[in-house]
Amino acid sequence: ATSLPAMLLFDEDLSKRQATVARFLKAQALLGMGDEQTGLDLLSQVHAMNNSHSGAIDLLKSYGR
Repeated sequence: ATSLPAMLLFDEDLSKRQATVARFLKAQALLGMGDEQTGLDLLSQVHAMNNSHSGAIDLLKSYGR
């Protein structure tokens, strides 16, 4: 069986989730374009917004943070 989408299982603030995803994507783009400081700052913000965000955790670790 497939799992249900997280939206159906948990009462989640969708605007907060959307803001977190948007910030993470922007951080990835900035890192890819070479703006390391701004990208890492945004990743830190993502981690503060959701301390279990695996993408932010992995990228922060890969940059030694």
